[in-house]
Amino acid sequence: MSRTLLVTQKGCPGCEGVKDSLSGALASGEITEVPITSEKGEIIQDLLNIDWVPECVTENDDGSFTKCSLDDLIKKKGKK
Repeated sequence: MSRTLLVTQKGCPGCEGVKDSLSGALASGEITEVPITSEKGEIIQDLLNIDWVPECVTENDDGSFTKCSLDDLIKKKGKK
């Protein structure tokens, strides 16, 4: 089963706003936060050429990663 990841960076104001909007999904484990400076974050950054955070990423069943729409994620999972 694929997993939704939120790639973030410490001190990023945009990241904090998105994390606040998605706090329920993050707390429940429906979305997993991945710091871009972590080992996994650096791998994702290199594979997907991530220049800006926050970024929505899907971790696929085969271990690959694809970018997803952060706007769509917030609309579906964000605070109402």
